[in-house]
Amino acid sequence: MEEKRSCCCKTLPKALWWLLALLGLPLLYFFMFNAAKDPIEEDLTQRVKSALIDKDMSWVTVDVDERGRDVWLGGTAPDSDAGAEALALVKSVQGVRIADGEFTEYVATQDMDLAVSFKDGKILLKGTVANQAEADAIVQAAVQRVGEENVVNNLSVSKNVKASGWLGKLSGLMALGVENGDISVSSEGIKVSGVVDSEDKQKNILETAKNLLGEFNIPVLDGLSVVIPEPVEPEPEPESMAKAETIVVEPEPTEKEKAMLACQSKLNEMMEGKSIHFSTNAAVIKQESYPLLNEIAGVMAECSDAISGGVSINGHTDSRGDDAYNMSLSVRRAEAVKNYLANHQVNKDLMKAVGHGETSPIASNDTAEGRAQNRRITFIIIKE
Repeated sequence: MEEKRSCCCKTLPKALWWLLALLGLPLLYFFMFNAAKDPIEEDLTQRVKSALIDKDMSWVTVDVDERGRDVWLGGTAPDSDAGAEALALVKSVQGVRIADGEFTEYVATQDMDLAVSFKDGKILLKGTVANQAEADAIVQAAVQRVGEENVVNNLSVSKNVKASGWLGKLSGLMALGVENGDISVSSEGIKVSGVVDSEDKQKNILETAKNLLGEFNIPVLDGLSVVIPEPVEPEPEPESMAKAETIVVEPEPTEKEKAMLACQSKLNEMMEGKSIHFSTNAAVIKQESYPLLNEIAGVMAECSDAISGGVSINGHTDSRGDDAYNMSLSVRRAEAVKNYLANHQVNKDLMKAVGHGETSPIASNDTAEGRAQNRRITFIIIKE
C-alpha cells in the first residue's frame, strides 16, 4: 500500500523539516518562561512596595523588571541612613534574592527660624526646625527655665530646614533671656533683645552668649537696650521724729536663747566654705550635696527644742537672667532643700522656704567666683 503523507510534509525536504522543529523548541520555551515570569515579578514588586509603605518609606522606587527575584531600589533619601535601612528591609522580604540600589540624599536648604519670647514668667516658642528631636530639645530647655506649665509651644517641623548642632547650648542661652525680651534665630545669627538696667548686664549677657556659641562660629547680635532707672532719694526725716540718742542695755539671754544661738553657730560652721549644689537652672539637688544635708538634718534633730520657733531656709542666686526668673528659681531651690530635710527626720512644720533671688549678693557678680558665692542656701533659726 502506498504511504500517505500530509500535504505540507510532502513539499518540504526531510532535513529542513527537522531543522524547523529544533528551532521551534527554544522559541516555545521563551514564550512559556516569559508568560510565567511577569506574574512573579509583579507579585514581588507589590510585596516589596507594601513592606516599604508600612515603614513610611514611600519615597523608595522599586524596579524588578526583567530581574527575576533581584530588586533594584532608588529615590531621594531623607537622611544618610535611610537608604541602608530601605535595603535591609527589602532583603528581609520573602522571595527577594538580591537587593541593591542607589539613592540621592535629600539636602535641606532653609535655615532654622526660631523665636523665644519671655513675658510674665512664661516662654512662647515659635518657628520651624529640622525634626521632632530638635523641637523636643527646645521645649525641654524652656521647661528648665520656667516650668512645663509656663511654656507655650508653637513650633513646627520641616525637612526643608537644615539641622542645627548647637541646641545643646540652648539651656544656657535661655538663662540669658530678659523679661519681656526675645532670643531669635535666623540666617544672620542669634539675636538677644530686651531691656536691661545697666551696661554691665548688657555686656555680661552678650559675652556669655558668645562664649556658649564660640565653637559653632554663630554671630551673636545685640538687640539689648540699656535703661538706667533714676535713683529715688529718701525723704528727709521730720525733726519731730528725730530720735534722741539713748543707751540700750541688752538683757541677759535666756537658756533657750543660748541654746538657739549655739545651734545657729553649729549651722553656720557647717556651711562655712561649703555649698549645696543644684543642676544648672533647675531645683534638683546633686547627689554630691547629700552628705552635707544629712549632717544639717542631724543638727536640726539635736536642736529640736531650740528651733521650736522654726528655721528659715533661704535661697539666693547670682544676677544672671531676669529678676523674676531668679526669684522663682531661688524659691524652688529652697523648697527642694526643705523637702529633702523633711524626708530625713526633720519636722516639716518647723521649716520655711524663702527665696531672695539676686537681691542679697555677698560678692561681685562680675566674676565667676563671685557669682558662685552668691548662689547659696542659708539657714536662719527664727526667734519665737
